[in-house]
Amino acid sequence: MADFWDTLRFRNPFKAPITTAPIEVTDGAKVLGQSTITWVNPGQETSVKITKALSISGMSTEVEVDQQRPLVAWGGNRYRNPDVEGEFRVRNYRGIPVKVNVRLQASGEFLSATVEPTNRRVLETGVYEVNKRQEITWTLSLAPGEEQTVTYRYSVLVRH
Repeated sequence: MADFWDTLRFRNPFKAPITTAPIEVTDGAKVLGQSTITWVNPGQETSVKITKALSISGMSTEVEVDQQRPLVAWGGNRYRNPDVEGEFRVRNYRGIPVKVNVRLQASGEFLSATVEPTNRRVLETGVYEVNKRQEITWTLSLAPGEEQTVTYRYSVLVRH
């Protein structure tokens, strides 16, 4: 699982775009972090990484679970069509409640999850690609010391 970051999420309140520039996030005189903000259109939501969230941890795994591996013909090629089951676990070591956004990018067809994703969107794809690329996002609210586990499943075509 990738690193966790404290982030600032906001919607551009201006009538003009925010252009790429350095940004410093402070709490009064205390500097919380520095980063770079990229282009944000008026009204568009964005998030900026502030600093690594060392008091939030997690791990993830994925395994192929469909041992029958049905074959699918597509474009003159044969593909196996296994199901993949993944799991991620996130723990809050902070003394305060937190919201954690977990983002998964996967190839294939999303099937299910034990916690409904907050958002699912198809990334760039082309006519000659057999698997669509997806980004699946969960927003989890964790109390101090709480750990949450989410299991998900998707199917993918793998050239045979």
